[in-house]
Amino acid sequence: MNSRERVRTALEHRCPDRVPLLLWMTPEVSAAMRSHLQVESDNDLLDKLDIDVRWLLADYVGPELKEYEDGSREDMFGMRMRSVKNEFGAYDKHVYHPLAQAETVEQVDQLRWPEPQWWDYTSLKREIALADRVEPRWLGIGYVSFFERGWCLTGFEKWLFDIAMNPELVDAILDRLFDLYLAQTRCLLEAAEGRIDMVYLGDDLSSQDSLLISPAMFRRFIKGRWQRFIDTIKEEFGDHLKFHFHSCGAVAEIVPDLIDMGIDILNPLQPLAKGMEPAGLKSRFGKKLSFSGGFDIQELLPHSTAQEVWAEAQRLVGILGRDGGYIASAAHAVQPDTSVENIMAMLDGFKNAG
Repeated sequence: MNSRERVRTALEHRCPDRVPLLLWMTPEVSAAMRSHLQVESDNDLLDKLDIDVRWLLADYVGPELKEYEDGSREDMFGMRMRSVKNEFGAYDKHVYHPLAQAETVEQVDQLRWPEPQWWDYTSLKREIALADRVEPRWLGIGYVSFFERGWCLTGFEKWLFDIAMNPELVDAILDRLFDLYLAQTRCLLEAAEGRIDMVYLGDDLSSQDSLLISPAMFRRFIKGRWQRFIDTIKEEFGDHLKFHFHSCGAVAEIVPDLIDMGIDILNPLQPLAKGMEPAGLKSRFGKKLSFSGGFDIQELLPHSTAQEVWAEAQRLVGILGRDGGYIASAAHAVQPDTSVENIMAMLDGFKNAG
């Protein structure tokens, strides 16, 4: 099987020749892996490791994004982030939210919202050819986010307050995001001319212990928009497209809602979060939903021996890969406190599982 056939078979809840692989890494980990395997680029690295799933994005060509004296830089929404270093690497911290003072719909409308033409979709053909240069891969596009992008615009505390006390403002922000992401996704799919297999959707809706908002609020503000987005894309581009939904944390309570929305794959299955044990999820939802992720990056991957990592990869495939329905992966981007030896052991365990 080639990669595309392998993933399709798994998502049809049949058993492929081996479990398909997805690898998500921080820049520091990618650099360490490239050095270890003596390859030049991320595409070279993914080909060398025979990773089946690839994510594609269009090049940003919109207005110049400013950098500030405090070291922060803005994105296309006007949010600002600053890199914060730790002993292993760095991460981006939000330091400015452009709608932090917004109280009315009029103030939302006054924000300089990104336009779909701020991206060069012609670059997608080049990215597809690069991904497919060894064999046809399973290709996904996009980064669509409502809840998470909303709080990045307003600030987290204000977002939660407005969901409860200023729902009109929240609706206005979410409607703007919906229109932008729908238009952008249409442009990506049109440019790819039928070669895309999967659309990435992402909203971190939970902490390690519980949802960040109640199920009722999720259904009021988020679920319907996701369902309308999925239904529209399927109607316009075909039912063959799969929808991959990412949320960290304890989302087991709303998994039935995700299935109702039309989600095909749930990621990243954070196994130390409440209710997210792989065996329980597979037993409850495995006939209606596929899974991606599940390998603990908080404790097991960085702190265990290579032998223990290999054994856990084998165990996960035995649970989540039973009768198909699994894309093997770590439960988020592999972090820079993780050794190359353990990453290689995880991938080897996945590949060589029965």
